[in-house]
Parts: sequence; structure tokens; C-alpha cells
Amino acid sequence: MNEELRSAIRQAEVQAQYDAQCKSVLASRTILAWILRYTMSEFAGYTLAEIEDCIGEPEISSVGVDAGCTQLAQVGAEPEASRPSYRRAEKIIGLSNESNIPGEGSISYDICLAVYLPQAGEQRKIYVNVEAQRAFYPGYRIWSRGIYYVSRMVSAQKGVDFSGKNYDGIRKVCSIWICMNAPAYIGNAIAEVSLNQRDIVPGIPDQKSDYDKMSIVQIALNEEKENPCSLTGMLNVLLSMSLSGEKKLQVLQEEYQIDFDTDLEGKVDTMSNLGEYAVEYGYEKGMQQGMQQGMQQGIEQGRMENAKNMAINMHKDGMAEDLIAKYANVSIDLVKNWIALSLA
Repeated sequence: MNEELRSAIRQAEVQAQYDAQCKSVLASRTILAWILRYTMSEFAGYTLAEIEDCIGEPEISSVGVDAGCTQLAQVGAEPEASRPSYRRAEKIIGLSNESNIPGEGSISYDICLAVYLPQAGEQRKIYVNVEAQRAFYPGYRIWSRGIYYVSRMVSAQKGVDFSGKNYDGIRKVCSIWICMNAPAYIGNAIAEVSLNQRDIVPGIPDQKSDYDKMSIVQIALNEEKENPCSLTGMLNVLLSMSLSGEKKLQVLQEEYQIDFDTDLEGKVDTMSNLGEYAVEYGYEKGMQQGMQQGMQQGIEQGRMENAKNMAINMHKDGMAEDLIAKYANVSIDLVKNWIALSLA
């Protein structure tokens, strides 16, 4: 086996290990409580400790998204005696007959879980999906993929949470997308897309509980920009590819008062070590593509590919070509060429 192929295989292994460790860290109740507190209105007024008690057992990369592979089922043990009655050790599991998308293979949710909110002596269950996205412009709109995910999470409830014509039994679903490497003009930001009632001819009562069934949240992260809230600041530190594990733990403990148990501390440290290794050996896509032509050329190819995707998406958003060229740090002629090719 030649050295280039060996290096490419090693990079792929490191990337897979890093991604898996990243999901494991994000799936911890400590980190999930932070994410839910700042992204779901249902948890307004809750402390982080109270939110942790609402979180069921997360499933990592084991739940298929596509038709024929997603199924919500109640499995696992009864809640622990020390936990509130509305917390369940319940999981979301995938069926064995997964379907594939041609050219992509099977798709699984990064993290799936159920949360339980105590209301008037009962409990309200909400299904939550958390996704970690390293490329801010992966070639499609995050909102579009989010819509597909929440739609599947709703349709998969049939026969589990509701049956027949009992559509009122649909549980709310929320898909949260953590998008790293956001461009400078976006910086650190959080936005939500959800269902709302618009009165064309007034008269129909607006009962939000009747249609409040879907929510998609996008968290944009840029390590070099100012953080408007604690969540983006915390996530930028946690997911940084440049900070050591020791430095991350120090900042997260001192600035965000996060207490790490031994298990989570070990996961963060392992993730950080893999991240440092990945940066050193060029695990990003552009570096992988440039392996045969030299590392520097590969880095530039990766930058140009990201710039191209960003330019095309910004053009779809109606941004002027001169501004696109400025933010993408390329010539306006190149921007015009990319746009023309995308419309061909």
C-alpha cells in the first residue's frame, strides 16, 4: 500500500472517530440541557438541572431517517427512583429494514431523544433530533433538510404515539442543527422555523397547541466572531478544533460553570485530541482532495469549493454579486461564472 493511500485511509479513520466522539459529547445530558434551554421555548424558566431531569436516553447514529427505517417505540427500563416521574429511560430505535438513498447510502439521525415536560400532573413528550454540521453550506439549505427530518419524525409516530384518525395524538418534534464554520457575515446566530397560523379571513380560533407540532432550529457558529449568547460561546469552545482538551475544560468550567463528570471529561479530551490530529494532518475535505497534488493545493481546493457553495447559496438569497465576492474573498468574475454554471 503506497504512503498516499495509507495517509488517506488514516485521515478517513480519524474523521470518523472525531465525528463519533463529537456526537457522543453533544449527546450528554449536561450539554443537551444547554442546547434545549436556549432553543426550545418549552424550557423557558427551567434551570439546567431541571432540564437534565426531563431528558430521556439519547440514541446516537442508530435511528434511520428514511421511510421504512424510522420507528418510535417505547423500550428500556422504568425511570430511576431518584428521578422525577416524568423522566423515562426511553429510546427511539430504528427498524432493521433500512432503506438507502442512491449515491448516499442510509441516513441516520446524529442524536435522537425524547424529552418529558411535567404539565398539570401529567407529562408532555417531545421528540428531539440534534445534528452537528461541519460545513455551513453543504450544497443544500439546512432548512430544507430540517423540514425533511421533522416530517419523518412526525410520520414515524403513526402506530406508536397515534393510530387511525387520532391525529391529535401527534407529538411535537424539534430538529436542532449545529452548523460550524459559519461565514463572517452571519457570525454566531440562532434562528427557528416553526408553524404559525395566518388569518386570511379572520374567524378561526388561534389555538397554538393544535398546530405547534414542528420546530427547526439552526445554530450558526463562528469561533472568531462575537458571541451574542452563552450557548454559541459555549459551543464554540466545546467544538473548537484549535483548543486542547485541558483548555476547553478550563474555559467551560470557569466561564460557563459546567461541571464535568469523569465520563464526559474523558470524551471531551478524546474529541479534542482527535481534532488536533485532524487539523495537523488535514482531515478537512479540501485537504483530502489535495493529497495527490500537495497539501497546499488541497487546502486551496477545499477553500474554493466552500466559497463556491457559499456564493451560490448567497445568490439564491438575493445578495448582490459584489457583496458575494467580498464575503467569499474571490473575484466578482469568478462569482458570476459560478452562478452561471449553477443555473445552466
